[in-house]
Amino acid sequence: MKQILFSATVLFTAGTLSAQQLPNNGFEDWHPFYGTEAPDYWTGTNQMVIAGATPGIDPTTDAHSGNYAARFSTIVLDLLGEEVLYPSVMYINSTPETDDEGTPFTGRPDSLVAWVKYLPGGQNQFLIRADLLKYNPATQQVDLIGTAGYMGVETGNTYTRIAFPFTYSSAETPDTLTLMIASSTFEPTLANTVLFVDDLILVTNGLATAPELTAASIEIAPNPASDMLTIRCEKALSVVELVDLSGKTLLKVIDPGADAQINLSELAAGTFICRVFTTDGSVYQERIVKQ
Repeated sequence: MKQILFSATVLFTAGTLSAQQLPNNGFEDWHPFYGTEAPDYWTGTNQMVIAGATPGIDPTTDAHSGNYAARFSTIVLDLLGEEVLYPSVMYINSTPETDDEGTPFTGRPDSLVAWVKYLPGGQNQFLIRADLLKYNPATQQVDLIGTAGYMGVETGNTYTRIAFPFTYSSAETPDTLTLMIASSTFEPTLANTVLFVDDLILVTNGLATAPELTAASIEIAPNPASDMLTIRCEKALSVVELVDLSGKTLLKVIDPGADAQINLSELAAGTFICRVFTTDGSVYQERIVKQ
């Protein structure tokens, strides 16, 4: 009999990212790891091979660019004659072959971009998540400064570019960035699920490194505005958000389609930034005046 389990603890464990960059973001460099291989600067559930599990993460030449990408497969572990399934999960570190969470990171990225190909064994989703953190000496706790997360569904057998914005809950400067990737998010974990990931990029300035929408293809009006702000676009919108000049997210609309409306009535008068992300990863931002 096949028993299917899911470990939430494994799924939401994350590692850290070297300051201001993603080491081995294209998964070109790998090293031996308990009889398997692991990408430099990344650690994950391949540790389960010690207990006899199948390796869930391996290099593949089926890459978006370069020589290799990372392939995540469902992990199978035999427990007393029963096959137990787990998602493959991987998180980033600051050194090539160690698991040492806590690398400094002091940037405030606009978004995270990745190229993925997802072939789930059924109705399932993959997850990519990054958190910006800061240690608070007064409380001796770690505060969440901002987060970016994406849960994706089947893409077919071609690489798809995804881009998802960071949402900031604080104007503080972070000191740590954590980043993790999981092949499945649902319980139970499904057999024969495969996720390919390549070319992860932290976008510090969305207009500099992501495809830019032109002013002719998007309309944000009225500006100045006092009540409702309307956004119309030739492309389907994934996220529309309003941030203050420190980068803190004030309002957000998810999956509005081609049109979105933001109610400004409860905001104080001032200047804000309206950021628009489309489903194909394009980015646009415009300064908005609230009267």
